[in-house]
Amino acid sequence: MKFLSWLFTVLVTLAAIAFAVKNTQMATIYLWPLGFDVKAPLYLFTLGTLLLGVLLGAVIGWALSLPHRAQAHRLKKDIAGLREKFEALQSSAAPQRRREDRALLPRMKKRLWGGR
Repeated sequence: MKFLSWLFTVLVTLAAIAFAVKNTQMATIYLWPLGFDVKAPLYLFTLGTLLLGVLLGAVIGWALSLPHRAQAHRLKKDIAGLREKFEALQSSAAPQRRREDRALLPRMKKRLWGGR
């Protein structure tokens, strides 16, 4: 998937460069609510718009991922707490289990070797 992402990025970049090389004529943009106009090469306007869209999409994607990232952080903390509890229970139960295992050994020998 990363390969496809990089391939797409390279193709879009090459297309933008080709567009910029071929569209060097001057263009005028009238900014109506502000009351003035801007003259610049056509490729600056189009590539600027493309860049603005990419940045806006990245900001929106980041903002939409915040709740999921917060939940992942909470779950990591919960898992760490549960892991600590599990290790504490495991360490406290280990000596008792060893005693129980030793008590089972004679009975298992009786069963396996016919009471010898």
